[in-house]
Amino acid sequence: MAVAQQLGERWQASGLFEKVQWNLQADLPALREQLLRGRLAMLSAKDREQLIEHPDAFIQQRVQALFDPFTGFSLVPSQDDWLGLTGRIQNSQPQRGSVQLDIGSGALIADATAKAGCCCARAPPAMPST
Repeated sequence: MAVAQQLGERWQASGLFEKVQWNLQADLPALREQLLRGRLAMLSAKDREQLIEHPDAFIQQRVQALFDPFTGFSLVPSQDDWLGLTGRIQNSQPQRGSVQLDIGSGALIADATAKAGCCCARAPPAMPST
């Protein structure tokens, strides 16, 4: 990602482009709020069924996830989402295509045939003012 950042900075400094963006500027507080408000509605059918039918297993998985440093990144901190529903929502979203958002860095990562790269986007060249 450092290479993508350097390339983006070089393109921006060149003056050829009006704006160069090398990472996504997501409104994380708004996304967190949306996840918190719609937790139950956005929960996958499998997770919702487990919560209703087998709450003991659901809670056991949550406790294990709290103490596992490799469970991943959640947009909503544990103190705001005790059951970990928002993390389950994040993990249950469909992963379509070879370009994925890395929420931690905001970068778009392209993955193809055992090689991964960071995507850079550029706006069209700036129009000369008359």
